[in-house]
Amino acid sequence: MNRNMAIVSMCVLSSLPLMSMDTRKKTEVIIVHHSATSGGSVETIRRYHKEVNKWEDIGYHYVITNGNGGKDGVVHAGRSEELTGAHAGKGRNQNSLGVCLIGNDTFTEKQIEALTKHLATLCVKHKITPSAKTIQRHHEECPGNGIDLDKVIQKVKELMAEKS
Repeated sequence: MNRNMAIVSMCVLSSLPLMSMDTRKKTEVIIVHHSATSGGSVETIRRYHKEVNKWEDIGYHYVITNGNGGKDGVVHAGRSEELTGAHAGKGRNQNSLGVCLIGNDTFTEKQIEALTKHLATLCVKHKITPSAKTIQRHHEECPGNGIDLDKVIQKVKELMAEKS
């Protein structure tokens, strides 16, 4: 979709074999989260999820950094899209991708721009029509009040219309 947007690929997914994680079903929903931290990186979240939560890998498929622990507005790959995430609770992970913004209620312009472009790319890739049903908050407090998701969804629609 956007050839100017780079995604920093994940390092080694995990020391565990990929077969130990479930393969994800068709993508129908993209769920937006926030880290509830002032800074961080895909690696700090991966370490937390593995060491504290005792998960096999990072729960999110993508992490967008804010300049405090990673370059501002960069999309980093987390868990492979082929694998079920651990970001939205049982029943919601099988058909969704999880995108996490680093921050706690305040997000940078570069993060919002990167999120918008990345959501448009994911919608095209997975043949998703952007709406409040297909691009969702994790819950009322997540990703916080620092983002107007309805406005982001509208911008995603505009970006997709420009490319078609």
